[in-house]
Amino acid sequence: ALLPAACRSSREFRQRGNHRQRNSHSGTAKVISRYLRALRGRSPAELRDRAYQNIFILLERGGFLTGQPIVEPARPVRMPNSPREAGFARDFNGRWPTEAAEIVATADRIMLGKFDLLGYTGIDWGVSPDWQLDPVSGKRAPMKHWSRVPYLDIQSVGDHKVTWELNRHQWMVTLAQAWCLTGNDVYALRTAELLDLWIENNPPKHGINWASSLELGFRSIAWCHTLKLLEKAAAPDDALRRRMLESLQLQGEHIERYLSTWFSPNTHLTGEALALLYLGTALPSLPRAARWRELGWEILLNESKRQIRDDGVYFEQTTWYQGYTVDFYLHAIRLRRSAGGSVPAELIARVRSAVEVIASIVRPDGTIPLLGDDDGGRLLPLRPRARNDFRDTLALAAVVLDDPSLMPAASEPRSTLAWILTPEELAATEKAEVNLDRPAAQAFPDGGLYVIRDSRSHLLLDAGPHGALSGAHSHADALSLVLSVDGRPALCDSGTYTYLGSERDSFRGTSAHNTVEVSGRMSSEPGNGFRWETFARSEVLRWYDSPAFVLWEAIHDGYQRLPNPVTHRRIVFWLRDQYGLVCDVLESSGTSESSAVTRWHGPAGANMQLLTPASAALADESGPLLGLLADRELGIAVGKASTSYGRSEVVDVASSEWYVRERGASVTALVPGASPDGPVSCHEIAATSGSAWGLRGTDWSDIWMVSSGATMNAAGVETSADVLWLRRNGNGQAVELMAAGTGVVLVDDIEVLSVRGGCVRARQGENGNWTVEEI
Repeated sequence: ALLPAACRSSREFRQRGNHRQRNSHSGTAKVISRYLRALRGRSPAELRDRAYQNIFILLERGGFLTGQPIVEPARPVRMPNSPREAGFARDFNGRWPTEAAEIVATADRIMLGKFDLLGYTGIDWGVSPDWQLDPVSGKRAPMKHWSRVPYLDIQSVGDHKVTWELNRHQWMVTLAQAWCLTGNDVYALRTAELLDLWIENNPPKHGINWASSLELGFRSIAWCHTLKLLEKAAAPDDALRRRMLESLQLQGEHIERYLSTWFSPNTHLTGEALALLYLGTALPSLPRAARWRELGWEILLNESKRQIRDDGVYFEQTTWYQGYTVDFYLHAIRLRRSAGGSVPAELIARVRSAVEVIASIVRPDGTIPLLGDDDGGRLLPLRPRARNDFRDTLALAAVVLDDPSLMPAASEPRSTLAWILTPEELAATEKAEVNLDRPAAQAFPDGGLYVIRDSRSHLLLDAGPHGALSGAHSHADALSLVLSVDGRPALCDSGTYTYLGSERDSFRGTSAHNTVEVSGRMSSEPGNGFRWETFARSEVLRWYDSPAFVLWEAIHDGYQRLPNPVTHRRIVFWLRDQYGLVCDVLESSGTSESSAVTRWHGPAGANMQLLTPASAALADESGPLLGLLADRELGIAVGKASTSYGRSEVVDVASSEWYVRERGASVTALVPGASPDGPVSCHEIAATSGSAWGLRGTDWSDIWMVSSGATMNAAGVETSADVLWLRRNGNGQAVELMAAGTGVVLVDDIEVLSVRGGCVRARQGENGNWTVEEI
């Protein structure tokens, strides 16, 4: 009576099985038994896989995998937001017409099967999607049991990230938003049609879309929001809503059974926990809702202590996943409160510290620098915007943590809040006073991130651990930096681009970052795509902040493994509102010479141009960005950078090459906006027992000295301090200096000060006396 699976569609087989025993578990078992006997002796793997697929369908429909049949449609969906009252569309369209038009335009493209996702634009997935297809590579994942799908094999399935991103169904939320804004039922009907197709063509436990619990989690969250937005729509009808609940029950059970407690216990685990919390809170009719609600919260509570360092930095040392983590916890806190649960003060404080990291590193345009991996995804994209724009996160944090100082000044993020908050909560945000002031310097020592600000510049320094969990999402970026000037990216991290193939290492390697590469090797040695063989260990030696300058010094041992072991020490002296000095010192215990290359990566769309053999100017379409003055010849090459997963753009990269036997040093001056107050030249000057450089401006000259361990003499300055900066006016008179370390400082044979293991600043008054202050 039952033909082999290869001769039937899953729909036909399911209909036959249900016709024979719609509500009989014993009948289901008999059908399965007969079906297996019919397949006995068949060897092709595809036939076996199809048999298992249909068995799982029967188990699902028979209630074996759902605990009990779903009898209620998904109305209402209980979530802590209800913005779809009468007048919502009128109010939203009136207040944010641009955002409303963008949402509807995006929905219209989705209706035609056109998608913008990750770093890709205009992907044509067709009006009848192939759910197993990576439309970028054209490769299709096999319809096997989920445990047998080789999703990391780019040759077999293409880029799983693309397939998964499409199957997260966050674009269904966009269709539902378009229905809310227009009242046009075509969006709701299309959403229902695609949901029905997905359930039909992605049977339980089969295919790439069941291969990652996190992907099931993202999809479940998107479905919850879609159902909430379409709560008053005619589609999906009650029958489809029941099928959705059945599928969500299965997906929730799968997530619970295959939590990422061993494999990827990072944002995979917290994202899966959040999905269980969503399902248990939003859909209380699900048989395991209460269990999932408590289990999800318990995991999130426990993982917060492990994944968020005491200073707030995410433990995998990636700014993108820092944002993921904060989003997860902000949504979790709202869900917990909406269900009447308590939220420990300790968790609020830890999440607050994680939010502060984002608030510190975010640039004026709302984007964050991409240190470490970025996978391009977001928890719940509710409006079109740059992928690394995290103003939405900060706006939600301002509400959830009751801290208006976190609210971005721009009004755009409030349009996102309108979809998440209740009308009363949204109205309260309008009355909040926004504090635009951020600290001039911030240190996150556990995570090794240091931030420097002045009126023009925003500098982020990285001396953190290589990253938890075998460094899976870390890059070989020890002691790198990123810089924005006048709110625009100037020196950038190259990003991630892909998790697969040969370009994986080229984007996460040392040469893709603003730091020093030694002997053509990475500071940390990669293994496979998510593993590292060696980790560079970084340590910050100095961090001094004053109104006039900031001094930062750090080392790493990543090159100690080389045949000629090398230690890299980087000193950054940032003279606020004027210029910055980046001094790299390499010390080797080897017997032969090592090569070194210092690189500076410009942003996409900017142009790097040599002015002299040792100086270059960086500019974008808005004007000058940065001047670079080196103590040796610069070269400019073409490189690649990625601002979003899947997108690679050409950038200009300035570099200087130098050589080290026992000890060597090199300096680059960074002049924001090519400021007229900054230096116009940088050159090495003669020094004893150390290295020294001179920088010249229009009416001043500076000296920068770095000791090699003994007393230094250069240009009229003698000191045994570790580092020293001195300014002379146009008449050659010393007027200001900074020294750090231990020792006496003599200027023109006059003792000015002594420093004992700290950092001091001295200024000479008109009477010739020096005023000394400790920093």
